[in-house]
Parts: sequence; structure tokens; C-alpha cells
Amino acid sequence: MSSSQPNSSNDNLQSITSGDWDVSKILGYDEKQHKIYFLSTEELPRTRHLYSASTKGNFNRQCLSCDLINNCTYFRATFSHNMAYFLLTCEGPRIPMVTVHRTSDTEKLFDLEVNARVQKTVAERQMPKREYLDIKIQDYKLPLQILKPAVFMENTHYPLLLIV
Repeated sequence: MSSSQPNSSNDNLQSITSGDWDVSKILGYDEKQHKIYFLSTEELPRTRHLYSASTKGNFNRQCLSCDLINNCTYFRATFSHNMAYFLLTCEGPRIPMVTVHRTSDTEKLFDLEVNARVQKTVAERQMPKREYLDIKIQDYKLPLQILKPAVFMENTHYPLLLIV
């Protein structure tokens, strides 16, 4: 992501973000605060967090959704027309939920949807356990997800299904 800022002699194109990760969606720009809001895979390729970055000065980037909701690493967000508030949708790995936050300090104002009935139903079921690993092959690191039975025992043999 880059920004064009007026310079004393000519326009200067500067990078707002850099690194070995992707900006997956630009959500909005607050002209008063000079901040751009976006979703990014900075933590891991299987995550989406909400970030802000200043478009003035040193472009300091800040994760707004990190540590807001326990056991949630994949988010979607929508901002109000004046950028003062945002809806934050947790899409996993926990049960999805939607919360309303103030943009200035990310304070949660209220829960819009917590899916209490779904949480109760899932709690009563034996759900598979997920394990994430990385396999290194030559110079590549390949992500791997293993789904294990809820009552997985290390010394028991299980059928294996590989999806490549």
C-alpha cells in the first residue's frame, strides 16, 4: 500500500506498509485523522486482522483487532460513514460474533450478535480439534492443518485423508 504526499518540489510516493504479508482489503480512509483502515494477513496467512496506518509522518501501523476478542483471529469490519464507529465481525476460529466499537480507542460499546444458541449447541457436541503446523520443504514453508477427533488418543491408529 502506498501514499502520495505533496513534497516541496514534487509529489513523493511513499510506502505505507511493507513486509512479507498482504493487505487483503482496504476498508476506509479518515480524512480528519489521516488514517487508512485495512485488513491484513500480517500475523499469519490464515488470519485477518483490522489495522490502521497513519498517512502522515512515519506511517505507524496499529492492529486494532488484536486481543479484542478471545480465540478470534479472522475478522471482517465495516465503518460508519464518519469513521467514528466500526462493526467488527469475528469469523473464527470461535463461534462468529459481531461487536460495535468506537474507532478512536477501539472500546467495545456493545455486542450486536453473540450467537448464544450456536455456542450452546457446539458446547454440547464433540468437535474435532485443529492443529496447525508448518512443513519445511527446501526453501518453502508449507502450512498444514490437522483435524483430530475430539477424543484423539496418541497411541490409536486413525484413517488418514490428505487434501492437497
